[in-house]
Amino acid sequence: ERQFPGGVTSYVRAKLRYVFTQTTLRNNYFWRVYLTGQYSEHCCPNYLKAEHFETLKARVNRLHIYTGTFEEFLISYPDSIKHFVLLDHQDWMAAHLPIALNSEWRYILARSAPKAKVLLRSAGLAVDFLPEFVAANLQQDHGLAKHWHELDRVGTYGCTWLAEMRPNAAVAA
Repeated sequence: ERQFPGGVTSYVRAKLRYVFTQTTLRNNYFWRVYLTGQYSEHCCPNYLKAEHFETLKARVNRLHIYTGTFEEFLISYPDSIKHFVLLDHQDWMAAHLPIALNSEWRYILARSAPKAKVLLRSAGLAVDFLPEFVAANLQQDHGLAKHWHELDRVGTYGCTWLAEMRPNAAVAA
């Protein structure tokens, strides 16, 4: 509402215009499933394609299913983590559960391996909602984030945010 000229209505209109005039819907499995409720054999994520079945079957023992919040997972997971793909859940946490957002970031930092990478997407045009101590511990990669944002097939996010854990990152008290 604050960041986009014309507010949320103009934002949604602009994003849908982009999706339906600038992206190739024929190969866009995100929008195919949104509009039809299903994937096709040729328009689906790689993990659903027949040519990848044997690889997945051979590696199924590597899958572990966790139920609970992301923070609960971080608390219980014993190892360090090299990559965090947070997608867009932090938008609503910042707006509705800022204490939980702070807590989740403290556990992200605590579980991060040296030089861990973090990816998130936001409906906002800028990620301006992260706790202050996050910036002290992460170095953003604006160029790479812009590159990947331009390739995003969902087409409705305002920005992509990429960062790497700084050397000697420490959780602020």
